Amino acid sequence: MKKNITSPVVGAGLLALFVTTVASANVCVFTPLDPVNGGVGTRVSSISDRGSAVAGTNLASGLLPIPNGEPFYWKEHHGLSLLGLLPGAVSGTGDLVSGDGAVVVGRDYFPNGRAYTSRAFRWTKAEGLTAVPLLPGGNNNNVAGISYDGAVMVGSSEASAGFQAFRWTAATGPVGLGFLPGKTYSVGQGISDDGTVLVGQSGLAGPGIEGFRWTEQGGMTGIGFLPGKTEDDDLSVSGDGNVIIGTTYGSDGLNGEAFRWTQATGIVGLGFLPGENHSQATLVSADGSVIAGNAQVTPVFPAGRQAFRWTQSGGMVGLGFLPGGGNYSIALGMSADGKKIAGASDAPNTQLEAYLWTETEGMRSVRDILVNDYDVDLTGWSLLTALISADGKTLTGWGINPAGQEEAWVADLSHKPKHQKNAKSTPVAPPKVVTTVKTKNATR
Repeated sequence: MKKNITSPVVGAGLLALFVTTVASANVCVFTPLDPVNGGVGTRVSSISDRGSAVAGTNLASGLLPIPNGEPFYWKEHHGLSLLGLLPGAVSGTGDLVSGDGAVVVGRDYFPNGRAYTSRAFRWTKAEGLTAVPLLPGGNNNNVAGISYDGAVMVGSSEASAGFQAFRWTAATGPVGLGFLPGKTYSVGQGISDDGTVLVGQSGLAGPGIEGFRWTEQGGMTGIGFLPGKTEDDDLSVSGDGNVIIGTTYGSDGLNGEAFRWTQATGIVGLGFLPGENHSQATLVSADGSVIAGNAQVTPVFPAGRQAFRWTQSGGMVGLGFLPGGGNYSIALGMSADGKKIAGASDAPNTQLEAYLWTETEGMRSVRDILVNDYDVDLTGWSLLTALISADGKTLTGWGINPAGQEEAWVADLSHKPKHQKNAKSTPVAPPKVVTTVKTKNATR
């Protein structure tokens, strides 16, 4: 499940800007994604399931009250291409790439007096950049999720009947999903790999914002709340469509709890890390058996935050921090089998540092892996964040290059490292498992 990217311009010499290490037949490639057309940097937002394509934004100079740049598509062996902008747009972002790497969706921004409106777009090599139509009466829309093959999208649009979630296919265009009974708006947030299951939230202006699951056969149905809670937020669905995750809050919007929902169990709270009272579920494995997210730690959330991994047998376990850090780590991506998690952690002498967590080695900095296991020369680079492909073999993220610019990168770890476990980092020992179970009958 991919949740919340025309005239191609290829960066001069981009395919030559990589670092390789050869040990017998073992190769690791670190590829910087250089800005093009006068851009001042690049940021990546999404990676395809096999790591062969990424979507992101070529950053422009100048300050705007909106993201300032142009969407790009990078494909292995082809380099970086700018996707252009919709007619009249002044900037845009590439937000998602489909699992098969063939479709990019994102958002373009248009001046509207002193403000800006936004329009979702869809891009393919054959069709180029096309606008996603608005629902009747609307002026803004966005796409939040895309099926594996890019044939189905979920998003939200302004409409005369109220802000409304929609499902898009080429045959139907955007079709509004309506609202839960008694509600006045809905927001689409996630989609299954085959596009048959959509999730989101529907609510009123005040408390009572409930998560929903939508299918063509059953329509929109609410998933309920945990006891004492009144708002479900940031929903995702597993690739097979059977498990929904998210966070549920009280009426004050504070002290949320991560949850997992299935048709058999209803909504179940995942608990907290020891001594804390806030958790958020943001990532889910393809079969829904593994969940990752972020939980409060001392001092105060979100400044004090720790990534976690949850399984039915092990409960919620903190992933710790990189050595020298101590109060901030965040999960940004997870492999489809739930065995690898990528993200960012605080570390000495840097604001953030990209990490990769595995069951066997715990949390290691991506820089450590590339430099010590693969002999990649990263002199002058700071790697700040990391995402991971569904197959767990490719990392992407952004950092600061030797020239001091923000720059996206891709690292292929599919080959055997030259040095096995050389200079392994020692992660902070995770806390003991604490799991609470709360039910009320009523995310890849």
